[in-house]
Amino acid sequence: MLRRHLEAGEIAEVRFRRPLLTPAQIADSLGISHPAVMRRIALGELRTERHGNRRGIPMDEVDRFRRAYVREIATSSAADVEVELFGE
Repeated sequence: MLRRHLEAGEIAEVRFRRPLLTPAQIADSLGISHPAVMRRIALGELRTERHGNRRGIPMDEVDRFRRAYVREIATSSAADVEVELFGE
């Protein structure tokens, strides 16, 4: 099929783009609210990319944010346990 188009004098274009997730998809995967994800985006803690008229979060950024978020939750939980066990 491609050969037929090229033989007809048409130009072939190849474009690459990274898969993007929506804020709703990230919220679902992390078990947090959509507004919480939007706040993180507004604060610059979660980077988005524009493709055409749509914005999304690239997978490498999702992975980076997930690791940072898990560390944040673990640190917060450890502090809560410390307060419960030893007081302030």
